[in-house]
Amino acid sequence: MIRKDKSCLVLQKVGKQKDNKTWIFTLREGLRWSNGDPLVAQDVMLSWQALSQSNSPLRSYLAYLNLKNAKGVLEKNKPFKSLGIYAENDRTLRIELDKATPLFAGNVGAY
Repeated sequence: MIRKDKSCLVLQKVGKQKDNKTWIFTLREGLRWSNGDPLVAQDVMLSWQALSQSNSPLRSYLAYLNLKNAKGVLEKNKPFKSLGIYAENDRTLRIELDKATPLFAGNVGAY
């Protein structure tokens, strides 16, 4: 979601709470899928939720990121909707973590 090359930038703004457990990501305006449909925060949330329910080996990355409830969701002990990612509106994602992770933004970024 984050790139140093601003031409590929998906996010306009990244914010965090002092506890490093809650992160707010603001999507850049005008993002679109390849078919021209708008790309909104709910799409990102749903893709992470879908990943948590998939058989992909990449699903373990959600726990590596310390995403809230990831372990329980991956083990099917908690509902996938309890995964710590929430679409606040079309452009704002709130991500909650199980523990303080000061380098979270770098962990989800592609440098």
